[in-house]
Amino acid sequence: MIPNPIYFRYSDIVRIDLKQRLQRDPDSSVDRRDLSFILRVLGDYVDRKGFRQFAIHFSKGSVKVKFDH
Repeated sequence: MIPNPIYFRYSDIVRIDLKQRLQRDPDSSVDRRDLSFILRVLGDYVDRKGFRQFAIHFSKGSVKVKFDH
């Protein structure tokens, strides 16, 4: 069990993503230290692996993903 989970409905995620895409400059470079970039990469990884539950832990210089298949 993951303590203190935060839940998002699929419609919330789609709405937030669309809003953010519209605000991004298509010609801007990607800052790989940017939280939104990191979360997009981790989200893609979690989706491809098909984890049922996961937790993301940030520490200085690293990110850990704990998961349950």
